[in-house]
Amino acid sequence: KTKYVKDGNVAGGKFYDLLQWTSKANKGRDGYIADKRVMEGGKGLVEAKGEKKGDEWVVTFTRKLAGGGEGDIAMASGKTYNFGFAIHDDHTHGRFHHVSLGYTLGIDTKADITAGK
Repeated sequence: KTKYVKDGNVAGGKFYDLLQWTSKANKGRDGYIADKRVMEGGKGLVEAKGEKKGDEWVVTFTRKLAGGGEGDIAMASGKTYNFGFAIHDDHTHGRFHHVSLGYTLGIDTKADITAGK
């Protein structure tokens, strides 16, 4: 398995915008995945925070719509975007990884998840 996008190219628009939060550091990272995985340099992430509430984790990402950094996808009202997320349990002997199915995010428009003011 690769950790990049086959034939990925940020300038050509073939990449993933990447936001990450880690519980150990309680810190967010902003990067992208194209022909390589870059875990810094994005300017869209405003805040990433999480906390354990009972038996559940609640994680919240806040980002700028415009992004502004290399690998940041500019988002706009009325548009829909594909997204997914992954959850890793780093307390296993291997890297135990759960991946979501695809979802859509609508900015002020109907989607699987709708964001608006």
